Amino acid sequence: MKRRLYHAPKPPRDIDKAIPRWLEAVILRCMEVDRSKRYAEAAHVLSDLRNPDQVVVARPRAPSNARSWDGIRNLFRRTDEKALVGKPASSRVQAGPPIVLAAVDLANGSDALAAEVLHETARVLAAREDSWLACVTVLKTEIIGDTPAADESGQLTYLKRLVALKDWAHPLHLPEDRISYHVLEAVSPADAILHYAEHNDVGHIVVGARSSSALRRHLGSVSTKVVARALCSVSVVRLKAMEELRRQP
Repeated sequence: MKRRLYHAPKPPRDIDKAIPRWLEAVILRCMEVDRSKRYAEAAHVLSDLRNPDQVVVARPRAPSNARSWDGIRNLFRRTDEKALVGKPASSRVQAGPPIVLAAVDLANGSDALAAEVLHETARVLAAREDSWLACVTVLKTEIIGDTPAADESGQLTYLKRLVALKDWAHPLHLPEDRISYHVLEAVSPADAILHYAEHNDVGHIVVGARSSSALRRHLGSVSTKVVARALCSVSVVRLKAMEELRRQP
């Protein structure tokens, strides 16, 4: 136990490759030293074991030395844009992995902004038919004290949010191998979205933006933080702007 405080555990798949990546992620999360990174309730562990498709699994990355050599090679590899003119699109290499992350706020149910995020997500997916979708919603936790695991009716908040997320994405009618669902627990929704995007090599983020308020201007909105720190392209959906466009003749 003392050794665990200062050393990361050996990944289970390093011992047995037959262990699924999602199960490895569950095991490692249970062994986190930082309490905020571990499961808050045993029910959440059971939920992930029963729903492997919602487990956040970090995609394997190339070794650091390989990435370094790729960077050096790219310094000497110049693409002549003029040479690409007139060539079919299939001859051009698209940069970035085909993963779209849709970050939707379902704290108050599926509202008008959630519907617009869904519409924008569908548009982005239509432009990249080879992509797959990661649906993400953040269950905000308290900085001090424990966050209630169930609502007034006794329903587990974690499972309730997962069901809501699947209902939200249902109109997209994506096959199971093109979509995954993730309920992230975090104090900062923006940090949770950025952490998932970075560790899963997301190529595009779709996120909604609420109307401005004094508190959001002071602390910074989720969408503002995501745009400022994301390592990929971001589509921000603003409900107010869209409503104004609809009123125009």
